[in-house]
Amino acid sequence: MQAVDDPYSVLGVERNASNEEIRRAYSQLAKRYHPDLNPGKAVAAERFKAIAAAYDLLFDAKKRASYDRGEIDAAGRDRAQDVYERDVAGRRAGGKYAADDRKGVFRAEDLSELLAEILGSDRDGRHQAEVRGSDVHYRLHAGFLDAVNGARHRPRAPDGTPLVIAIPPGTEDG
Repeated sequence: MQAVDDPYSVLGVERNASNEEIRRAYSQLAKRYHPDLNPGKAVAAERFKAIAAAYDLLFDAKKRASYDRGEIDAAGRDRAQDVYERDVAGRRAGGKYAADDRKGVFRAEDLSELLAEILGSDRDGRHQAEVRGSDVHYRLHAGFLDAVNGARHRPRAPDGTPLVIAIPPGTEDG
């Protein structure tokens, strides 16, 4: 993929330029490089695309602020996507998910790392994510009016943990 130039330099404006200055710079450059005014000139067409992309990024206040903070690149893509493409999708030799010398074959370590990442545990099998506890069953006897109108009961679990049990209106036996 072709690298995108800094949109400020593409339009020839300063970083603190107003929207009016950005609009004027775009207008002048668009008149000069527009494909209709330069038929058959591929360089002009490419330059016009770069000018239009820079204008789109800088004229929109939200996009411009995100670019200035480094959250998106000059093409408007999230920087986190660039990291994903470089580290995972690119699968460069020696990378975390790179295949070994035999094309398309993963090493056992790569598979165990991938599964550990998906299942939320480290390479030794210890879980990193919090594991949900087992279900607890209680029997609650509710009166007729509680079942018809709905109610909230606040019993305590055997270990002393307070519970909130909501009985929805119109609850039937069972």
